[in-house]
Amino acid sequence: MTDSNREEHGIVLDYLSHGYHDDNDPTPLVQVLGKTNYKLLELIPKEDQAFDLRDEVYIGRGERPKIKHVKRKLSYDDLTSTAKAELDHAVQTIVGEREDEYVTFFNNAQPISTRSHDLQMLPGVGKKHLQSILKERQVESFTSYEDIAERVKALKDPVGILTKRIISEIKDEEKRNIFAG
Repeated sequence: MTDSNREEHGIVLDYLSHGYHDDNDPTPLVQVLGKTNYKLLELIPKEDQAFDLRDEVYIGRGERPKIKHVKRKLSYDDLTSTAKAELDHAVQTIVGEREDEYVTFFNNAQPISTRSHDLQMLPGVGKKHLQSILKERQVESFTSYEDIAERVKALKDPVGILTKRIISEIKDEEKRNIFAG
């Protein structure tokens, strides 16, 4: 992993205190979602550590209080059913925390080609909605998710739309990733 691609913090999606139930290895495991690039990772915790779902853990360079090391990168299909169930909430949390970054995306997104635009990569944003977004951001830059929802009637839930797109990227369902790397 290059440093720009490296995750520093993760949100716990599942904690397997005795490893996978169908595996003979009882090593505890933690499945997390990285908070920067939305990478799914499997971690080996330090001894005598316990984790709750949705805990945030430090996984960057240097001293890690609760994590021994990152074992491997996971695909969506590698996640436990509990981790899959927690994924939506974890992505929503991150999108909520990174409001400035995503509002900037709405303000600065550009055409990909003469026929498509970055904003059209979002679920439910077609040509008509794209024109509304572009018109509103020409009048004045968006300042928050609430501002987007108020000024662009078709985007009542910007966090939900972003969350759907990011989860679709995590599941590897998109030809082109905008957010998950």
